[in-house]
Amino acid sequence: MSISMSINLILFILSPVFALLANGIFRKAFARFQCRKGPPIIQPFYDMMKLWKKKRAEAEESKNIVFYAGLFLALFFLIILYSIFFGIISFDHDFILFIYLLVSIEVAIICSAFASKNAFSYVGSMRELVLMIGYELIIAFSIINIMGVSGETSIFSIESSAISFPLSAFLLFISGFAVLRITPFDTVNAHTEISSGMPSEYSGKLLMMYYFAERLKEFIYCIFLSKIIIGWNMFTPIIAVILIIIYALMNASSARYSFLEASKRLFLMAIISFINLGWIGL
Repeated sequence: MSISMSINLILFILSPVFALLANGIFRKAFARFQCRKGPPIIQPFYDMMKLWKKKRAEAEESKNIVFYAGLFLALFFLIILYSIFFGIISFDHDFILFIYLLVSIEVAIICSAFASKNAFSYVGSMRELVLMIGYELIIAFSIINIMGVSGETSIFSIESSAISFPLSAFLLFISGFAVLRITPFDTVNAHTEISSGMPSEYSGKLLMMYYFAERLKEFIYCIFLSKIIIGWNMFTPIIAVILIIIYALMNASSARYSFLEASKRLFLMAIISFINLGWIGL
């Protein structure tokens, strides 16, 4: 096994730790931008341990195999996604599977939330489903464009920087607001409107699994975006931290779009990414 493959394997194994630390940095930065002290950076680890020890509150409506299977599927898809990103699994045109997995993770969580038969979960799932179509199209068209411009056929092999495809990188950055559920695109997490939204029926270990899946998804998107911006080198983690801080600043300082407005803007950007794919190639 080569040294680079060994390093990538270590990064793959440690990625859950990095994902929780990234969330801790986000929460700390978010609090600082609001002139608060905020929780310690390792707070997500405490949250995971606390939820693991809590007993699950069983609801009659949630006794459905889809309700449980959705979260396990999402975590399984995330493991494959990380394997592709870090080159543990690598083959020509694996970016197609990468795109499918990004969609499948959200679909699995949405199906689980639907199966709970909770009104707030229903509304949150419907909002996520509509927004997901918009931002996943942006991601798919942008990744296809990046692969075409860079001449690579594998996600792991991308070495070009955002200078080669500035518009695609910018669209991926904007779609990150919806992926990470950051204002102004956080209508899925609009607590004043739909309480907890999709995870309303989760508790105990299931709620821990949901938050863990969300943290893994957020981290892989930030590290993927930083790789698109600067390539894979020693500065990639620094760019990822900067992106997290920028997202925290926007979350602390911007207002939330209405669901209709957020949907319109995402679909407009999806159209722009499609035009960029076919006509411009930036």
